[in-house]
Amino acid sequence: MENLIARLTKFIDIEYDTENTKTDAIWKLPLEDRIAKGEAIGNLSAHFVGTENGPSMIALKAIFECPDNISKFREGTPVDVSGHGIKFKGEISQESGKKIEVLTDQWSGYAKIPKHLVDSSGWVIDRTKTDIRHILKDPILNLKLQPENLRRIDGILSGTILPGFKESERVSRMQQANGLMLDDSQKTAFAEAMIAENYYLIQGPPGTGKTWVLAYLATELAKEGKNVLVTAFTHTGINNALQKINKVTGYPHTVKMGKSHQLDGLNYDDATVKTTESNIGSAGYSSSSRGVIVGATAFALSTKRLKGFPFDVLIFDEASQMTVPMAVSAMIAGKKCIFIGDHQQLPPIIDETQTDKELARSIFEHLFQYAPGTMLQTTYRMHQDINAFPSQHFYAGRLKPDASAATRILQYTTAPQTHLDILRADEPAVFVDLGHTGQGTRSPQEADLIAELVEQLLLSGIKPKDIGILAPFRAQVRLIKAALEQRISDEKTVKKIFVDTVERIQGQERDVVLISLTTSDLKMAAEKAEFFFKPQRLNVAITRAKMKRITLGSSNLFKARSENPDLQKCMDLFRAFYEASKVVRYDTTADIDLF
Repeated sequence: MENLIARLTKFIDIEYDTENTKTDAIWKLPLEDRIAKGEAIGNLSAHFVGTENGPSMIALKAIFECPDNISKFREGTPVDVSGHGIKFKGEISQESGKKIEVLTDQWSGYAKIPKHLVDSSGWVIDRTKTDIRHILKDPILNLKLQPENLRRIDGILSGTILPGFKESERVSRMQQANGLMLDDSQKTAFAEAMIAENYYLIQGPPGTGKTWVLAYLATELAKEGKNVLVTAFTHTGINNALQKINKVTGYPHTVKMGKSHQLDGLNYDDATVKTTESNIGSAGYSSSSRGVIVGATAFALSTKRLKGFPFDVLIFDEASQMTVPMAVSAMIAGKKCIFIGDHQQLPPIIDETQTDKELARSIFEHLFQYAPGTMLQTTYRMHQDINAFPSQHFYAGRLKPDASAATRILQYTTAPQTHLDILRADEPAVFVDLGHTGQGTRSPQEADLIAELVEQLLLSGIKPKDIGILAPFRAQVRLIKAALEQRISDEKTVKKIFVDTVERIQGQERDVVLISLTTSDLKMAAEKAEFFFKPQRLNVAITRAKMKRITLGSSNLFKARSENPDLQKCMDLFRAFYEASKVVRYDTTADIDLF
């Protein structure tokens, strides 16, 4: 069993050591090369905000003007800021098309900026190291002192311990499920998870209401006096779950642990959830409190924020994105775990140098091989035309649209005035072929057309909060944001539109989703094939839309080939998606300046 501890800690060390080695190599590159690789941003103008301290300012945040940002940085990315002989650490808290806001790092010391540099140019933002492996390793190493806990977790991971059930409660729990707003497969999942004594899996394909089931599970468990931790790999995943609890059950004793800029999606659709940046006590709860639902990452369990607070049940949302070591570091905190996810959607990012292949997958996929649990089978999200391809290719045809969604289409208050062939409400799934070539991580044609389409959608009565825009690369996300800001004058309207990479929308949905495939550089597509053509990423992207999905790309992309048969299968899946789509040709011969 101690072998498990060694395997888990080795896995964690490889992940951090490899990432640190890559960062060291990046730092050695000239600034121009770091910028070209998306690992730095240079020659920035900054405005620092903080408190005066004699001839200097103690900077609490910095706002950078960034007219041409092609970096991989996003909100939450830890960075180094340097210039004028000054260097400090921070975290990107806000990022728009042309501006980046960085909060200075209080742990390593706030930045001290001379007053004459409060508004100045010549600043550089670089990727930095964030080595917090000890937060994951410490609870795992402590398992040596918890033999019973170690046996339990080792047995679950090895498949020698399978889900056990309180059979005496089966009938009553099913009756309880019948009293909730759940369909048949949801009722089964709810009842089985409630009577499970150690762990249970619920597979939730897109739109099947897995977060809805989570909301009822967390609420009913809390009503019975159990403390429930809702965790996920990202704050966005946690926020989506707490938002759903608030909207579905309105359970009051729910609190999110996180910083102010980690609340994305938490208040979507007018939900209100209590939040705290410090510790559980500041939210009004103590170690003797019962019936509390807490949303936090696995990292928070080892910090003062939650230290000493007891949990009875842990619910892992988006468990298909969480690594085994991260899950284990949280599993230690409670004897019952409910894993909710879908291994057909985005997996965790795991370094290719990992040799322990059993651990080199998500906790959900790992446990699925032993006890697959219940699959939810009715999607309440997607029109039947949007659902058809993912159901066939990812769920063996078992995913069916509910009658309420199957034929539901957009309702325009006024008909669109342009691009009628693309925006027709009675064509829920279209592929717009722009026919461009040679475009890499940015496609101005796609960005400009998306801005035009969004403008028409808004003029036709579609609310900005009901529009989502996805792209594979951060550079294209920024280009789209800039195009929207240029075409749509109301800044508040633009901010309400979801514009981000696919990874950031998993677990969410919108009435209309526009997908920018961006790439038509065949060499780059082949080099990035493992990332770009990942089937799970395609599945997530094409299943976010409820009533209208518009995919923009170039059919030239599908000429890409790989000598690796597994990667070629992934490429063939993209081609199959294109061939199954209603294609609208939108060729352009305009010369576009990519840089």
